[in-house]
Amino acid sequence: MTEAKRPRKRFTVEFKKQLVHLYGSGKPRAEIIRSMFYYEAKQRDYAGEEETANHIH
Repeated sequence: MTEAKRPRKRFTVEFKKQLVHLYGSGKPRAEIIRSMFYYEAKQRDYAGEEETANHIH
């Protein structure tokens, strides 16, 4: 039985730079992980708004 693969997550260069900056400035790992979850949630919300706007037209 083959399990379906989930689509690979894509992160922007800006987001990756932000993570490197947080890590380099000595932020705790937990804070960096929280910022990743916040970013993902924000991207999902933005994608949902775009989809809704496309259906309105």
